[in-house]
Amino acid sequence: MGVTSGIYAVTLWTAGRLPALVSFDGRGVAVSLLGRLVLERWGQLASAFPELAIDEFAILPDRFRAVVHCRSPADLELGLAWFRAAVAQEARLARLSLSGVVWESGGDVIAVESADELMTWRRRIRAGRALGLSGSLPAGLPSLPQAAASAAGA
Repeated sequence: MGVTSGIYAVTLWTAGRLPALVSFDGRGVAVSLLGRLVLERWGQLASAFPELAIDEFAILPDRFRAVVHCRSPADLELGLAWFRAAVAQEARLARLSLSGVVWESGGDVIAVESADELMTWRRRIRAGRALGLSGSLPAGLPSLPQAAASAAGA
């Protein structure tokens, strides 16, 4: 992944890019059991890795997308590796993945380099709210000017 400190947009794709994170029924779209597991483990990420600040995030049918603030590239890489492994292990144990594989290898980690780019990523993530599947910005994150300055200094 090779990232530097700052703000990052992260996209993790499900194996085969299948719509495994949501379920479809006559009433619409809902978070699947696997999607709930993803949200639970993502909620634990900041506790397990206090060096990471979680910004907005969303569950989409075939991917998980988030904005993460970090001080160290190693912290982000370690946190994402823990998250992916924890979800995959629990999904296998609960038989939520037929193949035993939850995520595609890799994923997209993109440095956010300006306030405009940060707002664009946040809008993209908020678009998932139309499905009612997004998380929200927690308290304690830097204000937009601070976030932009951090991103520009990265």
